[in-house]
Amino acid sequence: RPDRAKEATPKGPETATEPPGAHPAKDRPAPVTLAHLIDYGVVVPGEDALATSYCDVTTTAHLEADGTIVWRNASFQSVSAFSLAFKRSVKPDRKADDGWKCVRYVGG
Repeated sequence: RPDRAKEATPKGPETATEPPGAHPAKDRPAPVTLAHLIDYGVVVPGEDALATSYCDVTTTAHLEADGTIVWRNASFQSVSAFSLAFKRSVKPDRKADDGWKCVRYVGG
């Protein structure tokens, strides 16, 4: 039926890149950082407070009081930057990584 073809073709806001009801980035809260988690007492900084694994290789990293991650004498300001550096040490061709999905807090 011709009516069905019209129903299948979205019009208006549904054709935008974001789904209906999605909030633009400016309306989203600021991302959570390790510094926030430390400030609220969710995590405690310390030696070997963070751990991650990739391709059967595991490592730990120091978490400083300001949320900075220190691994192999390098400092990282985000979980993802640390995770990507570690994974590139195992496989240099690694392009990106979401550290929040693979870095674990193991205590300080």
